[in-house]
Amino acid sequence: MLRVSFRLLKLFMLAMLLGYGAIVATMYVKQRDMLFNFQHRALALDSAGLGDTTVQSLKTLDGETLEAIYRPPRKGRPLVIYFHGKGTSLANEMPNLKRLADRDFGFLGVAYRGSGNSTGVSTEAGLVTDAVTAYDWARAQGYAENEVMVLGQSLGTGVAVQLAGQRPVAAVALGAPYSSVVDVAAERYWYLPVRLLMMDTFMSERFIGGVNAPLLVLHGVEDRTIPLRFGERLFAAAKEPKTLKRIEGKGHPLINTDEAFRHYAEFFNGVWSKTLAAQ
Repeated sequence: MLRVSFRLLKLFMLAMLLGYGAIVATMYVKQRDMLFNFQHRALALDSAGLGDTTVQSLKTLDGETLEAIYRPPRKGRPLVIYFHGKGTSLANEMPNLKRLADRDFGFLGVAYRGSGNSTGVSTEAGLVTDAVTAYDWARAQGYAENEVMVLGQSLGTGVAVQLAGQRPVAAVALGAPYSSVVDVAAERYWYLPVRLLMMDTFMSERFIGGVNAPLLVLHGVEDRTIPLRFGERLFAAAKEPKTLKRIEGKGHPLINTDEAFRHYAEFFNGVWSKTLAAQ
């Protein structure tokens, strides 16, 4: 009887091990689908109410073609390069882009590779290349370093941080950022060896030291998608001048609200006023 029970226990443990291995393997194979999860919705400008906005086609150095949406700023105002989060598409970001336009900012929004009508496959390195391509395109249109500002939202904060670490910008605003994507994933999937499995880690805490522009971090205190403490860790690693705005009673949806864009605009306007005063 004891021998039978021991055999059953061994079979049970083997089944559990095989099941766990299957979960790990599935998560490893599907991780990029889960991390990026972008949509392929086409841009539709007619009903967006964005005025003199055009769709641009940007060519990356590694041969991809990116769909982008561009609106020049009102004369004497800066351009904001906008990086959205996961699970959406540039087409879904029209309300946020309109919030920038309504405040007289120009904007350049890019459909990352693997989203919208852009070619390629989404990876961390690829998205950063897309960001650099957008920046270089803006500079080629005649914008000076102090006329280009960067706004990253959620997953896009990691893209914004790496861009600002590689190219000079006037200001960086981050909505619900993280110390790293792998930090957030390791907490959410505590039962998996996430740090050994993840291919795209977005180590923003490592890259933020290379950012020399004024920084705003905006985070909802009740954020459960990217908990506040991860944004605070990133903020602590950043150089001055920097500002942290903790918004009480708000979660992750905060970043797509008029309240958030009011804070972004106040920050950008403050930096812009100093730029004009120095000229």
